[in-house]
Amino acid sequence: MSIASLYLGSTPIITGVTSTTAISASYALTASYISPISSYVTLTTSSNNGITCSFADINESVVLVNSALYTFTNSAIPTANGQVVDLILHISQSSTSTSSLSFPANWSSLGSAWPTSITASKMAIVWLRAMDTNMIMGTYNVQP
Repeated sequence: MSIASLYLGSTPIITGVTSTTAISASYALTASYISPISSYVTLTTSSNNGITCSFADINESVVLVNSALYTFTNSAIPTANGQVVDLILHISQSSTSTSSLSFPANWSSLGSAWPTSITASKMAIVWLRAMDTNMIMGTYNVQP
């Protein structure tokens, strides 16, 4: 009496297991998940060093090239309650001097407060989540 069959599409990959058959290592299954590779969008700063994080792009990167004050804003947040979108921003500070940072007051930091600067030649990641039509929260991690 067969009690189990496992199919991959229409091809049986495990058959013949009966109430008296012991399952051995030859019936072992393995599974793996390969995360899809995704592209990122390279952001440019505006003439006044503004950086717009668009939630239409889930992966973004920006290079800070001088020691100016960089001001962050956002666009393309959800248009209805019950929606959520995540964004990861890679920041690379290529200047030989520290750059100042200014995050919007309505962005909630889930760790300590948003940083006010990034040291010369450091990299950072900003993880953001826009939820409903008016909430943006996130964290900031910088290279030691």
